[in-house]
Parts: sequence; C-alpha cells; structure tokens
Amino acid sequence: MNTPPIAVTLPGRHGTLDVSIAIRPAGEVAFRITGARIAGTVVFRPCPLPGQAIPDAVVVRFGDGTAMLADQLADRPVLDGHRLIGGVVTTLDHIGWLAAIDATHRRDGLLTPVPRRSVPHLHAVLTALADHYQAMDPARLALAAAHATASTRLNRLVHEQVLPTARLAADTAGELAELHDLAARLQDLSPLRLAESSAPCARRWPRVHPDTLITAGDDGDWLTCHSCGQGTVMLAAGDSLGGLLAAHAAHSCP
Repeated sequence: MNTPPIAVTLPGRHGTLDVSIAIRPAGEVAFRITGARIAGTVVFRPCPLPGQAIPDAVVVRFGDGTAMLADQLADRPVLDGHRLIGGVVTTLDHIGWLAAIDATHRRDGLLTPVPRRSVPHLHAVLTALADHYQAMDPARLALAAAHATASTRLNRLVHEQVLPTARLAADTAGELAELHDLAARLQDLSPLRLAESSAPCARRWPRVHPDTLITAGDDGDWLTCHSCGQGTVMLAAGDSLGGLLAAHAAHSCP
C-alpha cells in the first residue's frame, strides 16, 4: 500500500522532507524521501533476533530491494552528494540507536564514513522517519513479519538446532546411563553410602567429595567435609571405619 507524498518537518533547523510511504505485506515500510540535502529510500523492517518468535528489533537500511549486499540495493539515499551504504539493527526505543548507525559511502573504491558535517542532518531525517514508523502500529507490523518468516525460521531451527541437539542429548543420555550403572556396581562393593540429590535423569547422582579430612578440635578429632569445612563425625575409640564413612557420607553441605 502506497500513500500520497506528505511534507514532514524535521527536528531542529533541518527543514522539511517530502515523504511517500509504501507498506508491504511482510511488515516492511519503505520511505521514499526528497529534501534539499537528501533523496532516496530508507526502509524499516521488523527483524526477528535469535530466540524470538515475534520480533522486537527493526532493521533500518539505506536502499530498497532484496539484494544481499548493502551497496547493491536500489535507490540508496544521496546525502550532500554522498550515496549512503549501511544501516543498523536496533530497537527504536533505545536511546542510542542513532549513534549505532553504520552510514558510509564509497570514495576511491573504499568505504568511508559520511562527512561529520552531514551526520546531524541524517540523524534528523532518521528521527522523523522513526517517529512515523512508531505511529504505524509497530506491533501489527512485527506480527506480519513473524508470519511471513515463520516457515523459513522453523525449518532452520529444526534442522540446525533441534535435531542436532536431540541427537547429542540421546548420545549423552546413553553415556550417562552407563556411568550410573558403573557407580551402582561400585556402590555395591563399597562400604561407603553415598548421599543422593535430584538430577535431570531417571537415576540419581551420587554426591560426595573423594577427599575426607581429619581435623583436630578442642573436643576431639573429626571427619571433616572437604568442600565446606564442617566437622561431620567425631572419632571415638571402637568406631568401625564403615560406620564412620557412612555417617560422613550422609552429610550435605549448607
């Protein structure tokens, strides 16, 4: 949907722009701008970030079309005689989004930042366009972008993340089960009774530090937890080693 051109007053003393707006089905908004110092197209497009179903970020880019390379987009704006390349991925309510914009042009074949004197005018133009975009129900545009990209993102998620992670989890679960079987057999052979704690596994993790300290206090000698330093069992004449270790292993650190 294209709108008739409108006159937009820029902030500060930066004059006015004539702006025509094209709203596209996937939530993309193209601003075709004409002013005394700048002319061309600036596009705002909702951009899903990793882990998001519905995007809350926006791509702001100089130029129109579907070209992969920024300097091959059509109708890139010309600012003070410099054809712009670049843009930014941002959230428009972030106070520093203008400063993060990558605005360059080609000079002698090299990418060069736009002249410093042109930056305030560029920021004034982008501020005015962002205000218009924010007034166009960005949540509806984000939802349109989510619908338009859902199939592609779902396919990529399943094949690049879900299936490899599931295979890794299956391999790890088998290895973990073998380790638990070995721990259980060793438990049957050892007088040491290991404390247990919950774990994301059908079995339970043994929990005990392999080192046991003996410390001396005013009231006697103690088996002491290596991890927290707490005395667990006071040694007394006639105690069996198995009984002492079983009592020690029942300790849980604070």
